[in-house]
Amino acid sequence: MIEDEAEHQITCVEDYLNFLQQFDAYRNQGKLFYRAQLASFQTVIPSIAHGKYSKLYEVKRLEKSNLVSGTDRFYNIAYGQHQGVPTRFLDFTVDPLVALFFAVSPTVREDSVIFIFIKPSLRREDLHIDLLTKLAFWGSTDFSSFVKSFNEQLSEPLSEHNALTLATKPVFVDRHSIVDAGNLRMCAQSGTFAICSNVIEDGRIKEISGIESTESFLTIAIPFEYKAKLRRELSDRNYTPDKMFADDRSREFPRFEKAKGSLQSISEIVDSNINRKGLYSKYGAHIALNGLFTVGEITEYARRFAYSRAEEEFGCGLHVIG
Repeated sequence: MIEDEAEHQITCVEDYLNFLQQFDAYRNQGKLFYRAQLASFQTVIPSIAHGKYSKLYEVKRLEKSNLVSGTDRFYNIAYGQHQGVPTRFLDFTVDPLVALFFAVSPTVREDSVIFIFIKPSLRREDLHIDLLTKLAFWGSTDFSSFVKSFNEQLSEPLSEHNALTLATKPVFVDRHSIVDAGNLRMCAQSGTFAICSNVIEDGRIKEISGIESTESFLTIAIPFEYKAKLRRELSDRNYTPDKMFADDRSREFPRFEKAKGSLQSISEIVDSNINRKGLYSKYGAHIALNGLFTVGEITEYARRFAYSRAEEEFGCGLHVIG
């Protein structure tokens, strides 16, 4: 669960990259994974687990999306994940600027969070990954029957105890073991996945587990106030929507939702004072804005407030500097 305060906060790309340098040793070992999401989402769980989950529901969603017909189910699920199909896969990237791109992309006026996981990863063809992928397509809640079916493909069958250990433990996929040139988005986003596991009790396959309870992760807060600025800085580094969504070159950053209400309705004067010296008067005030605004919007609101107060207090216009 995300705490009330993230462990760190960034307001510019350069500071973000400088902060991440301390993790270079993990990055070089392929153990560093990034994920961005809105701060209001308090858990790191896959889309298939949003709402009421059941094993039958998971299989039906995969069938409805025609993801059971392919020969390689891992890539079928990966493709479906990037087309909006609810799956047990969680999107991650090994590129911190891609994570920042997705942190600042939502249109809602809300802070975002970047999760950084320091975890070992397995190659896509590993037995653990194969088991979790096939478990996604298993329509029954009977775990013993799943193990029996899974063992039919193995020269050395797993014991039910060992299968249980794998089925209840999430896994991160080694980015370099994913070979899917046809998935342009995943390639452009340096994407990989964490594959979530199930809770298994009394031999029955139950709900999907999230991964936020696993060890070795930290959070970075991305305040909404700085998202417009960060978008510009990312664009300067060529991290743009048309690059991130390589199969749709017409994309641009969407506009943020329009701020609701007039200046009077969204602002409140906390305190104010007027200092008069001879022919000159200096007006100062602390203003509280009700809502989240970009730095540019805050500056504009301050200018508008200053002009309006000049009219009210002094009956004249005002030249505002800053």
